[in-house]
Amino acid sequence: MCLENVTQRIAKIATEDIPCYKLVGKSSFSRELLTPYQKVPVKLGSTYKSKLIRHSNGNVTYGLHAFLTLDQALCNTFTSLYDVRIVKCIIPKGSKYYIGEFYSHYKKTAIAADTLIYGKRFISKKLCVQ
Repeated sequence: MCLENVTQRIAKIATEDIPCYKLVGKSSFSRELLTPYQKVPVKLGSTYKSKLIRHSNGNVTYGLHAFLTLDQALCNTFTSLYDVRIVKCIIPKGSKYYIGEFYSHYKKTAIAADTLIYGKRFISKKLCVQ
């Protein structure tokens, strides 16, 4: 996932917890949960940290990416290869973050942060077809 059209030059600091929504999927080869784009194994209820780097072109490729609304996560175009689920996550207060668009041609508001806490259960399996 790439965050594009980021307008702020410096990462913001979360003044409160920020809810967001992350897609995860079960690999067809194993039962572990993976992020759909980078295929990083994750566990529900766990906290993850990452570098957060904004490039001079305004894109953020390093960071923990998620959608800001459930609707945008539900209507994501990634619907193949995995049994895709959505998990409500939290970007905790004090985390650095950027807001932009998930691949600008999709026009979906997304967030990239240095810290992401996964929820403990799935909130949805249903994705819309575009």
